[in-house]
Amino acid sequence: MGTREYSLNRHDLLTVGLKQTWNPDRWHVAANVNWSAAHSYHPDYRTGTVRSRAYFVAPLTYDASAGYQSVPTFTTPVDVTNPANYKLFQFNIAPKDSKDWDFYSRLDIGHDFDGFLSKLQAGGEYHWRKRDYFRRDYLIDTATNQPLTNLGAGAYQQLPYDDFLSGVSGNGFRNWLVPVSQAYVGNFFTPPSRRSRSPMATAVHPSSCRKRSRRPMSAPITSSMRARCPSPAIWASAMSTPIRWRAAP
Repeated sequence: MGTREYSLNRHDLLTVGLKQTWNPDRWHVAANVNWSAAHSYHPDYRTGTVRSRAYFVAPLTYDASAGYQSVPTFTTPVDVTNPANYKLFQFNIAPKDSKDWDFYSRLDIGHDFDGFLSKLQAGGEYHWRKRDYFRRDYLIDTATNQPLTNLGAGAYQQLPYDDFLSGVSGNGFRNWLVPVSQAYVGNFFTPPSRRSRSPMATAVHPSSCRKRSRRPMSAPITSSMRARCPSPAIWASAMSTPIRWRAAP
């Protein structure tokens, strides 16, 4: 099989934080606040995860007896560089859009004492996270099993490396046909308007931190997920001065 896959993701990240401490007299106060947002997405449907594939059916023998330092020997009567021997496989494109938000805050308060109880500390923190995930899988099989040449000469090319595995001995394939993804996208896919995303997306609002997803049964396959995860916490601790005992003379 000749196959080509690419995914042109863009990742944007913004994070802002503030930390401050105060130590008036015997008091010790520390505050920490942080907020961040991340966006990972395909700027255009055509740059989503694209899988372009073609295949041929023929007798094939495989011999790896030469060892791991040699390319295994493949033997087939089919010319793997001839486009007339290839057929089309299911075309798949999957644009994604993921957004994440994270808020964190923490406060620590302590006080020093004299005597047996030397220090008392208490504090609390709050951590809130949210994710909004969208993905749509287009599975296009209208031309599956049809000749690759139906798409024209621009839909395939020789393996674009003239020295593939040149430093390794053996009688394996050094050249074969690979799809040209732009031609597959142009023939099989007309991207919808991004405005059409919201009505078809299936949003889930869980009341807890558990993540859920729904997937409609009809094509294209669409999934959407939202999850919120708040996690508050408090704590307290105390430190005492160790007591030393000494025997009387």
